Amino acid sequence: MSRFPVTACILFAGPEHRIRIGAKVFTFEMHHYCGPSVLGKRGDPLATQPGPRHPFWTAVSLWEQQGERVDAEGMCIFDIPPAERFRHVAGRNYLADPNGEYELREPEIERLIEAMKEVRQ
Repeated sequence: MSRFPVTACILFAGPEHRIRIGAKVFTFEMHHYCGPSVLGKRGDPLATQPGPRHPFWTAVSLWEQQGERVDAEGMCIFDIPPAERFRHVAGRNYLADPNGEYELREPEIERLIEAMKEVRQ
C-alpha cells in the first residue's frame, strides 16, 4: 500500500462544437471550468492545442461572449466587433476620435480578420 492516497479526477466537458476560422473547421469541447479543448478526428483532445496567438482562441472567446449561438448545421456563429476610433496622443495614450479619422483594433482581432480573409481570396 502506498503512503500517498490515490485520487482520480474525471471532468466532463459537454457537447462538441464546431467553429470555422478561414478555410479550417475546428471541433472543440467547451468545459465550464477549464474552457475550450480542440478535438481530433476521433473526438479525443489533441495533444498539442493551438498556440496562444492562434485566431481560434479569439473566435471562441467572441462566440462565448456573444451568447454561444449555433446555426442549423451546428456551426458556431460569432460577429467580429467593429474597429474603435482612436487618435494616438503620445506613448501608450490614445484619445477617442469622434470624427473617425483613425481606426485601432486589438492585435488578436486583426489576426482573426486576416485568417478569415484567406478564404475569400
